[in-house]
Amino acid sequence: MRFLSQFTILLLLLAVLAPVAFGGDVEDGLAAAESGDFKTAHSLWLAEAEKGNPVAQGYLGILYLKGQGVAKDEQQALKWFRSAADGGDATAQANLGALYLLGQSVEIDYDKAVHWFRLAGNQGDPNAQSYLGVMYARGQGVQQSDAQAAKWFLVAARRGDAKAQLSLGVMYDVGRGVAQNPVVACAWYSLALENGEAAAQRALEAIKKKMTEVEIEISEQISEQLRMDIGR
Repeated sequence: MRFLSQFTILLLLLAVLAPVAFGGDVEDGLAAAESGDFKTAHSLWLAEAEKGNPVAQGYLGILYLKGQGVAKDEQQALKWFRSAADGGDATAQANLGALYLLGQSVEIDYDKAVHWFRLAGNQGDPNAQSYLGVMYARGQGVQQSDAQAAKWFLVAARRGDAKAQLSLGVMYDVGRGVAQNPVVACAWYSLALENGEAAAQRALEAIKKKMTEVEIEISEQISEQLRMDIGR
């Protein structure tokens, strides 16, 4: 399916992590990284990581994966992601799942990818939840299930994940895993586009050509309600 192949899997791996309330050197390292001083960030996070801080370990994994402040070293990235994931850090679990999905630094292993995505997804990580939707839609590491794919896309979409919003729109558009409903599909396409998913533009334009003015108006009302729900 085209909408599944358009998932930018590397986006998760290259994302800047959001601040986590651990204070001290972890947040100081984050401030340094946001200002472009990755060497200082590395030094601060390494000290915390060696104390067993899973958030700092996850941050180190990002630095080694991208080669920021240190020489790029995928094995070091993998090491720190594993430590952080074992320590319960949801973002690291999602990143580790993506490595297994891509076969980056490890052999492709869909079962392990699903394992880590599920752990992270159950903690509320929207990227992992989106990936679980992809895995179920493709039948990779799990029994193929459009219903489960739609379920995980919905969970992630309600947490504001733009790619999940686009994919959920497609599910409603074509009737995969949910009853076909162009009005609802249009609403999710609109939100995906608003949240920066450029691929939703074409889908939105195409579906509106098949809708009446009344249907479009209802779709806009649904979009507004969803914005309110997501913003709570």
